[in-house]
Amino acid sequence: MAINRRTILSSFAWKLMEKISVQGISFVVSIVLARILCPTDYGIVALILVFINIANVIIDGGLNVALIQKKDATQEDFSTIFWASVCMSIVLYAAMFAIAPHIAVYYKDNNLTTAIRVLSLCLFPYAVNSIQRAYISRGMLFKKLFVSNLWATVLSGIAGIVLAMQGFKHWALIWFQITQATALAIVMWHTVKWRPSFTFSPRSFYGLFDYGWKIFLSNLANTLFINVRSLLIGKMYTPAALAYFERGKQLPALVMENINTSVQTVLFPAFSQEQDNRQKVTSMLSRSTRTCNLFILPIMMWIIVCAEQIIRFLLTDKWIGTVPYIQLFCIAYMLMPIQIANIEAIKSQGRSDIILKLSIIKITLDVIILLATLRYGPTAIAAGIVLYNLLCIFINLRPTARLLDYGLRKQAQDLIPSLSATLAMGLLTYVAGLFDMGNTATLTIRSIVALASYPAICYCFRIESFMYIIDMLRRRK
Repeated sequence: MAINRRTILSSFAWKLMEKISVQGISFVVSIVLARILCPTDYGIVALILVFINIANVIIDGGLNVALIQKKDATQEDFSTIFWASVCMSIVLYAAMFAIAPHIAVYYKDNNLTTAIRVLSLCLFPYAVNSIQRAYISRGMLFKKLFVSNLWATVLSGIAGIVLAMQGFKHWALIWFQITQATALAIVMWHTVKWRPSFTFSPRSFYGLFDYGWKIFLSNLANTLFINVRSLLIGKMYTPAALAYFERGKQLPALVMENINTSVQTVLFPAFSQEQDNRQKVTSMLSRSTRTCNLFILPIMMWIIVCAEQIIRFLLTDKWIGTVPYIQLFCIAYMLMPIQIANIEAIKSQGRSDIILKLSIIKITLDVIILLATLRYGPTAIAAGIVLYNLLCIFINLRPTARLLDYGLRKQAQDLIPSLSATLAMGLLTYVAGLFDMGNTATLTIRSIVALASYPAICYCFRIESFMYIIDMLRRRK
């Protein structure tokens, strides 16, 4: 499939629509559930999801990424990886079923045994649709992903809310997760016309595994050390503390994933198609970095300034302990667009060995920071994540400077304009809420000031990425 600007923009638009609609509905559902349930209920499910997330990474095995990266992937390749994923999900479910009682003993909660065994059922539908996601990404058929995810999220959201209202507590959250994964697999099966054939090629498997295993180890290591914090907080502190910590990620992650993951999902196949033209990859990398920063930085700044008002308005005072975590995670996520775009560019060059080396370096750094902050409480752990993401910028940029001649100086030039406009907007927004006008009025006024001031600042100073978007919109008229 030929990749051109029109294809990339169309794919990005559909991917962004999918992320905004699905994450938006999920966010609304989570707000309703949070107002019904208590932080302890969320803490229990958050703990179990750590193990599910790790298992999902193992199911992927880096092989779906290998399918996207391989220029001439065949039906045999897709079918081979499909059956490998299904078999791995069966093995992992058996493992989760067996270790569930031991996890319950470790965390001194007998209710965890049944909950883990039930929630682990998500592994089967995840294995089924993981290869179809690779098929969609490779063909840039993101409209189909939009339809599938939208239906699955609506159905699971209804199920979760109904169960919560009936008093099922943390089980409402568990069945929400299961329903979402199962509905997505069923809807995607009917939406995406690809079907696996009954073939398994060892040659195909080992060929893709040769590339994918490094990505797998990198993803597994990152997932382990992202989620190990939740395991430790759940053990050393309380389920409520874990719920505040995890809830603090949600709103910043909603913004970052909607924009940045949309760009990332579209860019990797686009980069891979142009992997032999390094100058074009560098140009696309620069453009994606500037575009992500243009949107992510101001939204994160708005959340930082208005965090207390947002929590009181959406979740009520029982979740006020989430505020410092939201602010810290917003700062951490502000530093991620540059990192992720660089990683996708390196992966597109077939250098999974570099990805693995970077992961080893970053894991070592992550462990050091985690050990240094662990005994000071969950807030200190969140602050450590900010420091980690700051240092990772310098780590991730070194290979890009060598491979694509897009180093720290050039990337700083792409970042500074949007960051300067964001800081100016943040100051104006903060000042606008200094007078005590009540929670809703303060949130409204600060939001209006942020929404009006940022584009005005960008336009007045002719920030390139902003003017580029304006020019694109004019051309479409």
